[in-house]
Amino acid sequence: MVDQDELKDDPFFRLPADSDWNACIGKQGTEENYLDGYIEAAMELVNTVIEKKMLEKRDTVVLPILYNARHAVELMLKFTTHRLVEIGVLSHVLGGPIMVFRAIWIYWSRLTLETKRSANTSAP
Repeated sequence: MVDQDELKDDPFFRLPADSDWNACIGKQGTEENYLDGYIEAAMELVNTVIEKKMLEKRDTVVLPILYNARHAVELMLKFTTHRLVEIGVLSHVLGGPIMVFRAIWIYWSRLTLETKRSANTSAP
């Protein structure tokens, strides 16, 4: 565990009067902060490589780009599934807590199956 004194000069984790620079993690951040953060990180890396013509770096940053983008998709599917359960569109969350599954295809399959099922039942 990090000693609070070690963070007193850290502009991201200390607790100053002006908290604009504090990182939003844990209880003070929202699910949307995480979703936005991962996709924005991926886009920033891509834009940096393109705008600064750093093509020699593409092989070293491709995995962080893909990881951040993939994780953003996973979090968005979990977020969407959870919200649909909350409003009663989906009856349950895949047989367990929302964060148990790490496989994107589970959430994607569930959402596409429900979409198809809903379209078939609402058709005249």
